[in-house]
Amino acid sequence: MSSQGLTRVVRGGFWLYLRSLVNNFSGFIYWMVLSAMGGAEIIGLTSATVALAGMVSSSLSLGVEVGVKRFAGVCRGRGDWEGVADYFWTTFLFRVVVLVLAGLVMVVLGLIGLGGMVFWAGVMVSLGWMAIFDALLASCLETKPIFIGSVVGNVVRLPLGIGLVMAGFGWIGAVIGYMALTLVAFIVKLSPSLRLAKFKLHFNFQFLRDVLKAGVAGWLPGVIAVLSRQLGVLTLFGVWGALETGLYYVSFAIMGVVTGVGGSVLSLMMPVLSGMRDGRKRACWRVIKISLALVTPLAFILAVYPEVPLGLLGREYLDAAPILMLLATTIPVVLISSGVTSLLYAYGMYMTILVLGLIGNLSRVVTYVPFSYLM
Repeated sequence: MSSQGLTRVVRGGFWLYLRSLVNNFSGFIYWMVLSAMGGAEIIGLTSATVALAGMVSSSLSLGVEVGVKRFAGVCRGRGDWEGVADYFWTTFLFRVVVLVLAGLVMVVLGLIGLGGMVFWAGVMVSLGWMAIFDALLASCLETKPIFIGSVVGNVVRLPLGIGLVMAGFGWIGAVIGYMALTLVAFIVKLSPSLRLAKFKLHFNFQFLRDVLKAGVAGWLPGVIAVLSRQLGVLTLFGVWGALETGLYYVSFAIMGVVTGVGGSVLSLMMPVLSGMRDGRKRACWRVIKISLALVTPLAFILAVYPEVPLGLLGREYLDAAPILMLLATTIPVVLISSGVTSLLYAYGMYMTILVLGLIGNLSRVVTYVPFSYLM
């Protein structure tokens, strides 16, 4: 990989990291204001609706976002922009059909008696196909529009959602604010996406098969990872209580902020490596070293002085220092694992990815309960 190509990867990762910070910060403000206005009930209903929609969308994704990034990267590396468009629009049509149908089923179920939460979660699911445009832009290292879409979307979400709650719409207004973020961000990303893939509603079963084959390898372990994280939280809550659960959540959030810089850069390596014909290992290792150089000093500070960031949140959070210290020591391993996974994808070693992912995540699930009792 040339220095120019490496610079593009780092720059693209930087925009993704900024997007993450914007979403997290604006989300925090959104929850704080809604909590002050409507109390815990609005927060609970809104978060449950968003979580239900996210769970359904991710379960039905079958990893196609990863798959289209892989093959769009391959085509881009060959200069085959027709191939990029074909893989993208095939995946786009698949996502639209699956999520719109699933969303409509949930809407109908909500109307016939399962309640407003299922109805509005169904509406959100039916809009979930818009996320596929992020995969296209990321595979072409055009991540700045993703950041801009996030900024503009959050600028719309905050006044709209808060205004609707003030107008008496309650938690439904807060959910509409979330949907506005998705719609506005999509509008911002649409033009740069069409410059890359044109407007070509093309469907190819072989391309869909390729995308699904690559996607499922990471999707199944990913589903288990999400479930294991939820199991970890529930186990802590059941064994120790709400306080320890909150301490874990805070520690995990701080770790995510620190890991985000290097993780965002590494997330772009899979399509880049897939499009390379040689030098993949060298390029992968260079980016891993850059990510480690960016993140390891911060991870070291967290491991040695975990009480510093926790103390800024309040004295009651200082008890999370051992948890944050332990999580900080895993950050370099997480980054290296992410880079190696991208390399395996580039070589098409899907079965290896699946087996390693299943072993890692299933072992995590098995150890959650006994380790929770030992804490």
